Amino acid sequence: MAETTFNPLPHATPLLFADGLVGCPDWRRFVLRRADDVTPVALLESEDVVGLSFLVTDPRAWYPDYHFTVTAGDLAALGAATENELELLVIATVSPEPFAITFNLLGPLLVNRAGGRGRQVIQHQTEYAAAHQVGPDVAAGLAQPPTGAAHPEGA
Repeated sequence: MAETTFNPLPHATPLLFADGLVGCPDWRRFVLRRADDVTPVALLESEDVVGLSFLVTDPRAWYPDYHFTVTAGDLAALGAATENELELLVIATVSPEPFAITFNLLGPLLVNRAGGRGRQVIQHQTEYAAAHQVGPDVAAGLAQPPTGAAHPEGA
């Protein structure tokens, strides 16, 4: 198998997930990479596991009514005083055969880019799923970002 090399995305933010990701506590060090032309999708690339990366996106760009809970413990762990200091992301999975896209709406990622910290926060008492099937209307939008999609300053 040939190895593919990609040009680095222009905006990169190192992040430490002190608790790792759910089920993978050793996956702690990541770099969040963005390119201006693929907003609101970004790449969360592991520095602990070679070749491991996740497509991530702000779920509110696709589902404006998405809501989540942040506790005082989450804020403290992320070194943030308020939710406004945090970026919300979810992991997107794309399966080629049969083609399907899912978002992990049950375990969103909260990121404090200024502090270089991230945390996966499992939502309790919710209807969200870890593999929320993205409908065809939303999936089509992944190729064409929705109008007004969030793009954090300086990202």
